[in-house]
Amino acid sequence: MYTQYYLHGRYEFDWNKRITNEHRFIPLSATYYRAGNLSDVFGLQSTREPKLDFVIPPSLIAASSYQYNVASRTAGETNFYKLHTSFETSGFVIGLIKGTNGYFSSKILNAYFMQYIRGEIDFRYIRRFGTETFQANRIIIGVSYPYGNSPFLPFSRQFLIGGANSLRGFLPRQIGPGSTKATSLQQTTYPQIGGDYKLELNSELRFKLTGRLKSTFFIDAGISG
Repeated sequence: MYTQYYLHGRYEFDWNKRITNEHRFIPLSATYYRAGNLSDVFGLQSTREPKLDFVIPPSLIAASSYQYNVASRTAGETNFYKLHTSFETSGFVIGLIKGTNGYFSSKILNAYFMQYIRGEIDFRYIRRFGTETFQANRIIIGVSYPYGNSPFLPFSRQFLIGGANSLRGFLPRQIGPGSTKATSLQQTTYPQIGGDYKLELNSELRFKLTGRLKSTFFIDAGISG
C-alpha cells in the first residue's frame, strides 16, 4: 500500500579481551525513514482513521547503544552458556536542544525525531548428556520506555514474538502485544504489530533417533505488550 525508504549510517567500536567475549559501542547511529508511493486505498483508509498518518511519517532515529556478548564454550565443555545484552537510547540530546510539546510535536531536518530507552537480555544455557543429547534453555527479557516526542517505539525497534526462532506454532505478528488483538486494518496497514516489552522462555531436549535423523521436544512461553 506504500513504499518505505530509509537511509542508515553508524560509527562503532568493537573490542574484546578474550575470544569468548565482545564489546560493541555505537556512539552514533542515524536512521532516516520516509514513505512514498502511497496507494489510493491507503489514502482512503487514512481519512477514516487519521492515526494512520503517524504510522509512516518522516522520522529520524538518532541513537547511541552498547552491546556486550560473552560465551563460555571451550573444547570438551559439558555446559555452555551465551549471554547477549544491549542498551540503546535515542533522541535525548536532540530533545534537550529542540524541546518537545507532546507526541510528534517537534522535528529536525523535516522529520520527527524518536525518543526512547531500550534494553534487552538474551541468555542461553546448553547442557550436554553424552555426545548426541542436549538440553537447551533460553530466556529473553526486553523492556523499553518511549517518551517525549514518541508515543511508542519506532516499529523497527519494537519487540516481536512468534515464528520459528521464537514461539514455535505461532506466526510472527499473530500474537501480542499482550492480549491486544490487531484489527484487520492494522494487520494490513501497519508495518508490524509489536510491543514495548517482552518476556520469552524456551526449553528443548535435542537427541538422535537413528543415523542422521534427529528429534526435539520443546516448550515455549512468552508475552509481549
